[in-house]
Amino acid sequence: MRRDTRYIFSTCTPMPPNLRLTYQEAFLIKCSNYLNIEATISDLPQVREKRRYWNQIQVKDDLPYSVLLLGIDTVSQAHMHRSAPKAVKLLKDMGFVEFDSFHSVGPSTLANFNAALMGLTIAEVLTHFRERQFKQNRNLGQNYGLECASTETTPEFMWRYVLRFVKKFEKTPYLFFSFNANPFHRDTTSLHHFSTPFKNFLEKLRAHKKTMEKTIILFFTDHGDRRGLLNSDSVSSYYERLHPALYIRLPKNLNREYHKALASNSKKFVTPFDIHQTLLHILDLNKIKGHSETNFGGAPDARSSLLMTLRPDRTCSNTNIPREHCICNGIYPEEELLIAPSKNDSDSRAEELKLLLLHFIVQELNHKVRRSAFRDKCQEWSSSVEMIRWLRMINRNGTEHEYVISFGATPKPARFDGRIKVTWGNGRNLTVKSLELVGITRSNEYGRQSWCIGNVSYEGKTMREFCFCKPKNDTSKRTEQTHKINSSKLIPKL
Repeated sequence: MRRDTRYIFSTCTPMPPNLRLTYQEAFLIKCSNYLNIEATISDLPQVREKRRYWNQIQVKDDLPYSVLLLGIDTVSQAHMHRSAPKAVKLLKDMGFVEFDSFHSVGPSTLANFNAALMGLTIAEVLTHFRERQFKQNRNLGQNYGLECASTETTPEFMWRYVLRFVKKFEKTPYLFFSFNANPFHRDTTSLHHFSTPFKNFLEKLRAHKKTMEKTIILFFTDHGDRRGLLNSDSVSSYYERLHPALYIRLPKNLNREYHKALASNSKKFVTPFDIHQTLLHILDLNKIKGHSETNFGGAPDARSSLLMTLRPDRTCSNTNIPREHCICNGIYPEEELLIAPSKNDSDSRAEELKLLLLHFIVQELNHKVRRSAFRDKCQEWSSSVEMIRWLRMINRNGTEHEYVISFGATPKPARFDGRIKVTWGNGRNLTVKSLELVGITRSNEYGRQSWCIGNVSYEGKTMREFCFCKPKNDTSKRTEQTHKINSSKLIPKL
């Protein structure tokens, strides 16, 4: 795969008044100092055959439903409302149902795409590849350039392409997936900048009546911001990154039959796995005339079509949401820190717990690096109490409490969020009985800090956010952990 800026020129041809581009996916126009690259919607032989077949259908009700999937990277539901309120209002005016409890699989695009588009966890995807004896592409790079959208911005280029596509295939059933990563992934403020172009795109889409009549439209985001402007010094940023946006619109004839279930589900716990199950359900609707789901396979406990009423007792544990990324039924106290089981916690006890949890999480972070294949390439992490950004209890079940600690680490700049289960002993003297790591995530950009790992494996991709590479001339082997925390000051009895 080569970057888009390394295009190959065919023989230069003067442009006639009318030019038919049948098979080319893109072409470049140059006139004096003007340069423009345009994408085409290829009309390959098999595509033309499909279009001819469906154009023969006279009764539009006999056409299967099309599916239009639209997405934006790194946008939470709250961020949608803050930065694009007019677009959100227009979505609702167009008949989209907003899902208030849409929970991401984790704060990464790949995990959520695997769930929504394939219905698989990352572990299941890797298993399927191993069963087929796949080979790794060790020369796969990431620098493909962002200059391929010509004089338009990338989002406007893509939204215009979507409008051209739906117009061309208005009489042909399709499934179209468009996801905008640039510039939203790295620039949190860009959603506000593009809110008006996005609203304009939605207005043009609404004006296309044939698309509205026969297309099921899903607009969703993958996760919220975790490394940019919205990564604030409070627990609210932790909650927001795991709460993306989801809006679904059904055509009128389907809406009459399924709106009640859709509206009910909009207030229930929903995951990307449910999007995949919904897509399977839509395939079944297209297969069976009369829109009956009698032959639809139903839904396992971990996922369900959103066109069918969801169970009210869904939680992370029975819907394939990893515990380390679960915010279902989380506690969000506005004033109390809720450090320990007693409401009469002293400041000294709170500081002691901070020290204990920080020592534990830094130790686990270094264990994670040591257990990896890159242990000799990565430096040790260290931290101090002064580098704690916030500490918050987010779940409580009897004597078992879960805390999230957000802290800075050296080599700088690095920030992590660690989730720990603390089991308290019984009795009047509050003691920490045990500590259990739930998960650790990086919460700021790591850039070239992990240059020594590359993209050679799934483990490598995972470890990139936990590795700060040694200098190129450092060939020393990893030694036992040393860091700034003085473990002799740790007091498990609080």
